[in-house]
Amino acid sequence: MVNEQVLQTFIRPFASAWSAHPVLLTLIGLCVVLAPILRLPAVKGWIGEMIMRLGFKLFLPKETYRVINNVTIPDGQGGTTQIDHIVVSPYGIFVVEMV
Repeated sequence: MVNEQVLQTFIRPFASAWSAHPVLLTLIGLCVVLAPILRLPAVKGWIGEMIMRLGFKLFLPKETYRVINNVTIPDGQGGTTQIDHIVVSPYGIFVVEMV
């Protein structure tokens, strides 16, 4: 009795919606699964870094700009610090740190 109610209440409407719009429901499912993952600080930082690297590669001429990524330097207190991007050009040296 309970199984028949579950079948009629949830599964049959979902199955009919799936057969009508499989791509839409797949995208909604992916969003539900990926949304919490994409909100993690480490994931957001990685995505931001990749967007910056892609932007540098697409929009900065290689003849004029040299980009150095993930530079680790001593901090003077026995440890190290990391710089996300350094852009060297005839116009100056630019340090780009993602927050």
